[in-house]
Amino acid sequence: MWAQLGLSSALNVVVTALTYVMPTLFPQTFTSDQGVIKLFQSVTPWACLAQVGITYAQTLDGIYIGRGNLKHYAGIMMLSTLACYIMFAFAPGLQGAWVGLAMYAALRAGVNILALPSLMAGLKAST
Repeated sequence: MWAQLGLSSALNVVVTALTYVMPTLFPQTFTSDQGVIKLFQSVTPWACLAQVGITYAQTLDGIYIGRGNLKHYAGIMMLSTLACYIMFAFAPGLQGAWVGLAMYAALRAGVNILALPSLMAGLKAST
């Protein structure tokens, strides 16, 4: 389990760094339109936060699913999806979509991290 989290963390650092560096330092790579560049740069921090949360959430999802520990999934999926829609309702457009996705990822990663003690107890009991 720790190897999977370590590998996903290492890859996450690389992908998140590229996600931040490209539009911040080299925005003309994608477009010369200043309006698009400003919009792109305004959502970059949210995209990076979403990337970090999604990486941990999905890595832990795989570990929990592999262990058959699915007790908290229905609730967290409903809660995180609802939070995503609420954020999008209050901040429509591209900015709202990324804020909603970052909120969705943070909730899923947070609940998965908080559920780690029960997973660890299950691992100790099965050995």
